Amino acid sequence: MDNDLKLDPFYSVSNMNALNESIVQMQQGKTMTKTMEELEANA
Repeated sequence: MDNDLKLDPFYSVSNMNALNESIVQMQQGKTMTKTMEELEANA
């Protein structure tokens, strides 16, 4: 095994917690969908 092997930061504990929290929000229907036009109008 290579001693210089680095873990991908995508899989850090804090990022995985944020991803799981987002998944729960999505499953609970707590999301909002907007078109590009709507997003640009709010910029």
